[in-house]
Amino acid sequence: MNIPVFRTIHEALTLGTDKLAVDGVLLIAEHGDYPFNDKEQKMYPRFELFLEIVDTFRRTGQSVPVFNDKHLSFTWTNAKRMYDISKEVHFPFMAGSSVTVNYRESDVEFPWGGRATHGVVVRPGPIDSYGFHMLETVQSLIERRAGGEKGVEAVQCLKGDAIWQFLDSTPWAKKLFESGKATYPVERTLLVSGILDAVLESRVQGHKPLETPHLGVKYQVPNQSFHCTGGEPWRG
Repeated sequence: MNIPVFRTIHEALTLGTDKLAVDGVLLIAEHGDYPFNDKEQKMYPRFELFLEIVDTFRRTGQSVPVFNDKHLSFTWTNAKRMYDISKEVHFPFMAGSSVTVNYRESDVEFPWGGRATHGVVVRPGPIDSYGFHMLETVQSLIERRAGGEKGVEAVQCLKGDAIWQFLDSTPWAKKLFESGKATYPVERTLLVSGILDAVLESRVQGHKPLETPHLGVKYQVPNQSFHCTGGEPWRG
């Protein structure tokens, strides 16, 4: 495919002119060698790239929909700023991964307007990258609960034997852990980005519980689910 490559984001979005020349923007920041911080978060420059995209919107006086792949940012402050800017500049903004909209085996769905007491998701892999997918998955289910999403009050990161001790002393968690059951709003990804950042902050601070008043993200999802229900499932 003959895909042109430009030196800057502004040139790519304007095709070297003074006007916006694209119908949409897909922001993918995972292709590169980036450092890790003390929370073991890979410091992908999603926030920095987002600012350059918005700068072009402001300079041209035009905007188009933007889709941000996976996390909004590895820090809550920058993730929230991205969200706020999208509202300020008035362009459609989506984010996250394909996990929440892919096929489900079995076709599990949390009833819209139902009451959720607990939610559990299990997946192997590094807590930063795969932790995002785990949180995003369970959030896509419980966000359908009665009254809409109202945010998260606190988080705690457990590790090693502490996980099994927690399960042994918490019947509802052990039951869910062993039961074998496992288009959408940007607020979901904003909330998941903030939760993950706080979880890793909990780990850095000796795995202690952290109050998260800043995660009072509220949203309401419709009765119709967002995940795919027809055709052949994708298998990676």
